[in-house]
Amino acid sequence: MSAEPRFAGMNKLPGFVWISLVVALTGCTRWGTTQVNGPEREVGRRLLGSPAVAETRSATLGIGFAGAGGGGAAVAGLGASAGTISLKHCVQQAELTFERSFHNEPELQGRGGDLGIGIPAGAIGALVIASTAQQRSDEFSDEAISPTRGYVVGGALLSVGVALLVRSFLIVPNNRPDAEPATTRHRTETRLVQSSGCGLPGDRSQLQPAFPVLQKLDKLRAAGAISDAEYARKRQKIVDEI
Repeated sequence: MSAEPRFAGMNKLPGFVWISLVVALTGCTRWGTTQVNGPEREVGRRLLGSPAVAETRSATLGIGFAGAGGGGAAVAGLGASAGTISLKHCVQQAELTFERSFHNEPELQGRGGDLGIGIPAGAIGALVIASTAQQRSDEFSDEAISPTRGYVVGGALLSVGVALLVRSFLIVPNNRPDAEPATTRHRTETRLVQSSGCGLPGDRSQLQPAFPVLQKLDKLRAAGAISDAEYARKRQKIVDEI
């Protein structure tokens, strides 16, 4: 039997090998970037207009055992009552400036493509090599595959699979690019903020004239000149008179 038919396709093998090598060298795994945002913080505040009193109302609902009383309802021994709570706040419009830092962090991308190509290619290449090795003993079969062709095709597929996995898990990760320097982004927002100067109880501006008196009272207690009970009574009297 002439060997020419069995080796007629040998001149086509180098092209296949080159395509396999190109696929293995390019691959899918590469470094991309993902944006990482830092926490936002307030860096500036400019008050607008004058402070004003704002009132908020919240509804309350109480459920308990029914008893004598009014303003509620009772069903099967249970009672329910509703009411509202009003809270007053001293607020003022302000222009707030916020700052947030962010940077682009290197991130591996496309590894799934290498796994999807590399593992099947390596498995098929190993099967082709194993099949070629088994058919070498059948020299009299007309359908026998050329051992050289089988080894080259199987070896090329196996090399592609191994090269893709090595590139994806060793070569590319070891060539991590440097992270880009962080940059900042600013934004401005106008909204109501807590303020003082509305004359509400506990307002810091109302307590300010009494600070020297309260400080003197603190010194008297620290020196033992007055008792704790007398200190509490005098302090409460000063705060009530404001």
